[in-house]
Amino acid sequence: MGTGVFLGEVPEPARERQFPAGDVTLNFEATSLREFVKVIFEDILQENYLIDPKVDGVVTLHTTRPVSGEAVLSIVESVLELNGAVLVQDRGIYRIVPVAAAEGESVSPMVGKRAPGTGAGYGVQIIPLKHGSAAEIESILKPFVPAGTTLRVDATRNLLILSGPRYRLDHLVETIKVFDVDWLKGMSFGMFPLHYADATVLVDGRGDDYREYFVGFNLFLYGHRFKWQTGLQYTRMKDNANDGGDYDGWGLTSGLRIYW
Repeated sequence: MGTGVFLGEVPEPARERQFPAGDVTLNFEATSLREFVKVIFEDILQENYLIDPKVDGVVTLHTTRPVSGEAVLSIVESVLELNGAVLVQDRGIYRIVPVAAAEGESVSPMVGKRAPGTGAGYGVQIIPLKHGSAAEIESILKPFVPAGTTLRVDATRNLLILSGPRYRLDHLVETIKVFDVDWLKGMSFGMFPLHYADATVLVDGRGDDYREYFVGFNLFLYGHRFKWQTGLQYTRMKDNANDGGDYDGWGLTSGLRIYW
């Protein structure tokens, strides 16, 4: 007996993105993005950083309650994403580069469906699929892939290759877990022993055998809202039920269909 379940566990949607509480309050009003980055990394996080000359923008941000240092990095990623930039962690330095240049940065890929929330910054994740086809899951994920995040398929090895901000990858990984399941476990199969009938008779003589062949053309008008169909058809029906339904002959078929 199958489980009747064809999807993985769907995580409950969060009402809002909660950041861990802490002692950092952020208040910026129409501030230069470069000044925002300077305050965050020099005064608050006290981390080394390097910002690309092409990265610029304006930031308006107010936190309603103090947040932790870990949450600050997630907030920074969101701000950078709005300004077409990403955060790349490289050998102890946070590099801030345009989205278009991020894929060229040397980022060590992670393999597998890692737990969400492990690290910040731009990342590359390789996901081996156990049950689903990489091409099929790619078609499911495409509508959920935002700008600045890429999804590639390695059909030979049945892999998905994701790249983008870590928190974006977390969302995509959770979606992949929903669809990469052994759906055959959800199916049921039955074997029914027959006591009085012959199985071959039941299978071969299951009602009338009806076959139809049609040769003709379809004419579509008004943007496929109106269709004229006409042609010759050959029909053959074998009366397996033996109730007088045998038929073998040709006919001319013509008809109109309207769609709205």
